[in-house]
Parts: sequence; structure tokens; C-alpha cells
Amino acid sequence: MIGIWHRWRQLTTAPAFSSKGLMLWAVGSVLMFLILHLCGLRQYTAILSGTVVGRGQVISGFLGLFYMFMYFGALLMAPPALFAAAVTAAFEAWWRRRRA
Repeated sequence: MIGIWHRWRQLTTAPAFSSKGLMLWAVGSVLMFLILHLCGLRQYTAILSGTVVGRGQVISGFLGLFYMFMYFGALLMAPPALFAAAVTAAFEAWWRRRRA
């Protein structure tokens, strides 16, 4: 059990602006959006047009805004983060070869 936990920490721990950190952030935001979408939170975006769906107005507004936040994170922020991770990884590999 400790071996699995240690391996998980190795895979998911990285400095924020490293290639691994950017990739983890992008993949995590897309996975979070996918989970929210599969849970049906898309219907709560109707609050933007003034329509309250199901629950109270405050809950609908919060769920709708949270879904929209994750939608924009997955669609607008994840692709540039993946591109930046690729460029950073290429630069790090070039730098290591140059120093060797």
C-alpha cells in the first residue's frame, strides 16, 4: 500500500511551471470538466439566461458558474498549457544535451 501511495505522489507532484506541472494542470482541468459534464452540471448553465433549474437559485448559479469556469479552463487554458509543456520539455532536453 505504501508503494502505491509513493508512486502516486511521484506521478502527481511537480513544480508549477515545469513541463510535468503544466501537463498535470492541463490534464487535471480536462478531467475535472469531464466529470462535471458527466454528472449533468451542463443544465445549470441555464442560469445565465435567467432560468433556474431544479434547485434553488443560489445553488443553480454556483453550479452553473463552476461548470462554466471549468469549461473555459478546459477549452481555453489546457491547450496552451500543453503546448507550453511541450516547449519547456524540448528546451530542457536541449539544455541537458548542450551541457553534457
